[in-house]
Amino acid sequence: MTNPVPHDQILRVQKLCDEVLAPLYDLQTSRVRVVAIDGPVAQVRLEGACASCVSSTRLLFAEIEALLKYHKDQVEYLEVVP
Repeated sequence: MTNPVPHDQILRVQKLCDEVLAPLYDLQTSRVRVVAIDGPVAQVRLEGACASCVSSTRLLFAEIEALLKYHKDQVEYLEVVP
């Protein structure tokens, strides 16, 4: 693990997931929870219906990564953790 990430960066990334992606994909029964950030990698946990759907997970990850790059939040990749 690299340098610890400030809690506010985790909160910013979580806010993007909650406020932008959730309405966009109608994630009423699912959530992408940001667990940690390690350098350019955000570790996320999929909860609810999204946790078991492989095809939607790929699309969701592509959208989250693009959104994070657009907002220049220094996160470039996502990693699913249990």
